[in-house]
Amino acid sequence: MTADSRLISEQIQDFRTQLRNSEFRAAPLEHALRDRIQQVKNKSLIDIDADAFSLLHTLDWALSQPQLIDPELLITYITELIRLMENAGAGLDFRIVIDKALSLYEATDRPVVDLYLAKVEYLRLTDTESRQKEETLKEAAKIADKDRDRIKVLLRQMQYYIDTSQYEQSIEVSRLCQALVEKNNELRSYLPKVYDLTGITYFYHFDYTAAREQLVQAVEIGRTVSDAHTVGEASHYLGRIAMAQGDAHQAMEYFISGWQYQPDNLADSAWYHLRMGNLLTSAGLIQQAKDHYQNAQDLFIRINYDGSALVQIELGWGDVRKAEKKYDLAERHYHQAFEFARSTGFSRGELLSLVKIFWLQLFSLYRADQAVVTFMRGMTNTEVRRNLGARLVLSYLMDVLLALAKRLRGESFNVIGISAQFSTSIESCICPMHSKAEKRNL
Repeated sequence: MTADSRLISEQIQDFRTQLRNSEFRAAPLEHALRDRIQQVKNKSLIDIDADAFSLLHTLDWALSQPQLIDPELLITYITELIRLMENAGAGLDFRIVIDKALSLYEATDRPVVDLYLAKVEYLRLTDTESRQKEETLKEAAKIADKDRDRIKVLLRQMQYYIDTSQYEQSIEVSRLCQALVEKNNELRSYLPKVYDLTGITYFYHFDYTAAREQLVQAVEIGRTVSDAHTVGEASHYLGRIAMAQGDAHQAMEYFISGWQYQPDNLADSAWYHLRMGNLLTSAGLIQQAKDHYQNAQDLFIRINYDGSALVQIELGWGDVRKAEKKYDLAERHYHQAFEFARSTGFSRGELLSLVKIFWLQLFSLYRADQAVVTFMRGMTNTEVRRNLGARLVLSYLMDVLLALAKRLRGESFNVIGISAQFSTSIESCICPMHSKAEKRNL
């Protein structure tokens, strides 16, 4: 055997030895995952569904050799992939892959808290309230033995309680989160999200003063820790408070500001367009409202976002038809919203739909008998029963009475189901989309 032949033989033998070495086999797989994570973070693949499925194939490949992959790396990949799936509208069976990963890591007693939370986040795309989400959160809570894991689980529980209208429970969990941060200063980076979710809870409880205090803190602290998503969400809800209090200009500025923190996130963009549509409809700028509603609808359809999204899109189109005095069409949209809400367990959406149907039947269609039936259905709604029904109803009725009094005095107000009256009129939408359109027309 020549020297060259012996060298080649030795190289082949070395390669075979390395193939039996897990570290050697793990290296290309880990490199592939890290490269894929960077691609997803750079958003270079968001618009290409084929690449989304390719990413799923990479995940399946990694799950076939779990012993070669660092769990934290795989969880990071899955978390980023969920965000991609939300944006690309792909991976409707992604929960199957997550369950496969959970089974693999549970069998080896590896940490999987983040994987459980990733599953909950994914389930939010299709269901508002579900036993599967509740059970997944319970499993995550059982194994969360570190403060950082505990606060992550608690924050996801807060979000679930908000989604399912369990506001008292959300406030209780908020207190637990703040106690954890006080005990462990290393958790301070989670504080903006605690304030954000607490503010959102108070918003849905009609306590706008407390909500604003919490949301302002979320924005201020969120900026110091560079938490752009939380700052954007808190700004969005500050806009909703401004709108509820009749300040259309401030509401619009908050909505646009909130969106600009996460302009490339399709779900956030869809909600931004939806709220702009709500605002512009109330301000009487119907065509511009339609533009925003159409953008919101297209984005929600693209990302397959069911849950509360379809409910609120239908309500938005119903408001447009009502403003156009097409009352039968408006009622059809409101009823469709109610059916969507009921099918996804979105009790707040059910109640909102019934409120709009009630006022439409009473003052536009002049069907008092049907309005009474709608009112009674509202009284038995889950949102009312869960949240100290009498107090919630009385709070709303007081808002209605105040709105009527303010209308007589010419003051601003904005109450669900009652035509809004803003402190100043809006001549045009100031969003980037309509600003560019105006410049082109000059």
